[in-house]
Amino acid sequence: MSGAQSELDQDCDSLVPGSSRGANVSVLVPVTGNASYLPDSLKSVSDEMCRFSASGGVAELVIILHAPTSITELICRSHLARGQAVKFRHSKAKTLGGALNAGLALCEGEFVARHDSDDLMLADRLIIQQSLLRDNPDLVVVGGQILRIVKNVARSKSYLPLGHRDIVGLLLKGGHAINHGSAMLRRATLENMGGYWDEGLSEDTDLFLRLSERGQLCNVDRAVTGYRFHDDSTTAQHLYHSRLGIELARENHRRRQKGRGELVKSDLYADSNRVFRERARRTSTAQLLYRKSLGRRTFSVFRLLYLARAAALDPSTAWRRIRGGICTPSTPLPSQASDLTTHS
Repeated sequence: MSGAQSELDQDCDSLVPGSSRGANVSVLVPVTGNASYLPDSLKSVSDEMCRFSASGGVAELVIILHAPTSITELICRSHLARGQAVKFRHSKAKTLGGALNAGLALCEGEFVARHDSDDLMLADRLIIQQSLLRDNPDLVVVGGQILRIVKNVARSKSYLPLGHRDIVGLLLKGGHAINHGSAMLRRATLENMGGYWDEGLSEDTDLFLRLSERGQLCNVDRAVTGYRFHDDSTTAQHLYHSRLGIELARENHRRRQKGRGELVKSDLYADSNRVFRERARRTSTAQLLYRKSLGRRTFSVFRLLYLARAAALDPSTAWRRIRGGICTPSTPLPSQASDLTTHS
């Protein structure tokens, strides 16, 4: 890891209450101050780890406490009673990428499965993704489809591209091609390229583009994560800065392909790079309108209007949003996270 990573590690207090010797998969979960969905999220991870263990696998849970509250920390520590291998680390990193690097330093599994603390891990995700990575040495990332959950209702399933070429093509258009919290990655590849960037949000777009230069990316055509849309999420609160980070990741990928030096985020505020800021404003507004549409009834006039306005601002992703936002009927959220897969 980098020198900056070594400094970060020294600033973190770690607790390793469980043994994870021989772990195949490390489930890496960053936790912030929002406790609303954390108990259900961690339970879904534990349930999937039990299924994975029953199939002969060994998994460990790595929790990164990134600006937690006393409540979220208490919820995480109560997870120790389940008898599974759990590791904690307090991260003082200023960015999510920095916190994830602190967590990566604790991971011992051959593969790292990312999971977000407000989402639900669906049945057999770990088994499916690990099998694909082991059977296909050229693969460096395996993602999957998501079930969009709004107000505890599974609204629709995503249609993320399945193959490497389509995934990279969509990333370069600024699209959402792999859900970070649904991805399983080769730990060695991730560590060899220096881990996550420290440029703020959109560490996932940068990560996947850099990984695409080292191997193949894919998504399975099955829902592996219940993804919650809510106003308290990091994505919802920082849409513009997230889109600006995507602009930076795309531009740096192009520069690497041409052998040119990379930019840092502050470079995007120069007058000569105004086009990046304007595009980020347009696409973040479109994304906000799309998220608002998900809170409306399936065939309501307001939902159609939100989608139409989003399409006018960001035509490149219009069809995927309309397909996922209208064509799939809403489904009540089952009481068991694993049952969500039956509604995909």
